[in-house]
Amino acid sequence: RIRFKIKSADNLTKFTLNGVVDEVAKTIIWTATDTFTPTDWVTVDLPLRDITTGDTQALYIGGVNKSFTATTTDLDIDKLTGGVSTSYLSNLIIATSGSASVELRDIYLYKEAEWRIESIKDYRDEYMQISAARIRGDRSSRRRTYG
Repeated sequence: RIRFKIKSADNLTKFTLNGVVDEVAKTIIWTATDTFTPTDWVTVDLPLRDITTGDTQALYIGGVNKSFTATTTDLDIDKLTGGVSTSYLSNLIIATSGSASVELRDIYLYKEAEWRIESIKDYRDEYMQISAARIRGDRSSRRRTYG
């Protein structure tokens, strides 16, 4: 996923993430179905994995649903991991309806963790004990949770 905060005086129309996989340029483009003007800081959070052309993603701006549609999805973000110098992210392009400045902050590129549920013990009405092991995400150590 990619998450960032954005502010501008123009309507947002498109977010493009470019990368190079084995020396071939690839792209993911999220096009605004409902354009909006982020005059205050707005958090944008868009998926980068397991998407196909035509997928939609909702962003809630001030309690109103603004959707984005994936129009190009040939960049496989999983192929960018592993330290190969021929595979990397090159840039993030934000398209607006005019020429006003765009401010960005708090840009994060992250991968969700995957957990395997080992057991669930159900106690009474509002209490459950879940035992799980983290199988994908940060590889610094295998993590377990009980609670």
